[in-house]
Amino acid sequence: LAARQADRQRVHLASGQSIHRVVCYSLLTYNEKFRAEGLNAHWFLTLDDARKRLEHWRRDYNEVRAHSAIADLPPIT
Repeated sequence: LAARQADRQRVHLASGQSIHRVVCYSLLTYNEKFRAEGLNAHWFLTLDDARKRLEHWRRDYNEVRAHSAIADLPPIT
């Protein structure tokens, strides 16, 4: 663990830097899609039902659906 930590460098991203904008935009896009397609698209009967449906949506989003930001590939391949 100490060897791994020694290799890492801390990077500070000041607000407004290009990578900061990309990360923020990606999170906003994910949150908007999650709300529109995951939460607002279903009536959940129980907490367990909500967990199952949202897990299915998350897996589809991360493992199946193509993303234009990464050459129309799914994030996890």
